[in-house]
Amino acid sequence: LAEIKAKLEAWRDAENGGTIQRCRILAGGWWAARIGGANFTLRNNFIYGNTNYGISCGITGNATIAVNLKIQHNSFYCTHGASTQYDTLRWYSSATSEVVNNIFYDVHPAGNATGFVMWCSGALRPTVMNYNVYYQVSGLAFVFAGANTTFAGWQGMGFDLNSVVADPQFVNIGSLPPDLHLISGSPAELVGTLIPSVVDDIDGNPRIAPVDVGAHESTANNLLVFQTTGGGVGDLVAGINNIAPNAVEGFLLISADTTHAAGTGPMLGLWPDATTWGIILDTNPASPGNPLHFALGYPTLFPQSSFVVSAGVLSFLGGTSWDVVAFLVGPGNTYAGRSNLVRANW
Repeated sequence: LAEIKAKLEAWRDAENGGTIQRCRILAGGWWAARIGGANFTLRNNFIYGNTNYGISCGITGNATIAVNLKIQHNSFYCTHGASTQYDTLRWYSSATSEVVNNIFYDVHPAGNATGFVMWCSGALRPTVMNYNVYYQVSGLAFVFAGANTTFAGWQGMGFDLNSVVADPQFVNIGSLPPDLHLISGSPAELVGTLIPSVVDDIDGNPRIAPVDVGAHESTANNLLVFQTTGGGVGDLVAGINNIAPNAVEGFLLISADTTHAAGTGPMLGLWPDATTWGIILDTNPASPGNPLHFALGYPTLFPQSSFVVSAGVLSFLGGTSWDVVAFLVGPGNTYAGRSNLVRANW
């Protein structure tokens, strides 16, 4: 009943504007939804099932509607019939629009190269389409854009320059309904772009820069607190909340290179410098309470309890800035997650 209600609301609100978010929408028949209103946002949804044309963006014969359409942070898992026309996005709008931070998992009939991720004409296309993750099974081409076009050809037109082609590694596509949460280590992690208006995911967990692509922010655990009043006062309170349950140890990575925008670096959002590499290479084995290389399972010690430095102790750092992120490790040195990045001003 909840799925039926969500789909009915999707059809209604798609015509009248507004936002549909945090829904699990079962697609079926010709369309999952047809969006023809202004200022409509489709955000943080799981959209799945067998569909011919998926989401219709605009209506045939009226290219000026669907103004300010935003398709953000959705996870699509759509199967299609045997037609060279079937797809998940059907684009009919010339109005301002964006398709950002979505996962598209498209399955066409086995052994038949049929259909696309998106169909659009030579002129009617999204204004912005980027930071998406694509995985296509048995497709005829990546996109039809007036002609069959490869992913590289689509990028050559200026779209999806920061997007990824890879299996997003959903938890379970075989279940009913499919579980479109991300497995830890998914290629959809950390490769999105921060959208200021999207502060949480389908489950209500916070978005943490660098953000994950799709409806699920799988790296929403491990919320780092790293607070200093700055100005040479030299105090510090640090800790990590909601630590990933499979983590057994971790590193607190620090970089003094804060000349770039926070969270844009290649190492968990950091721009690593000598300080970063020194922590990785020179720290001793994990020990209880050690903030640089810590062991977990000690509730009264960092990171479960705050690491506190009294005022004045770190005053020699006055006037500098650090970017700080925690890296968590599970049994057998497996990846267990990372924290949000914090920029601290001393």
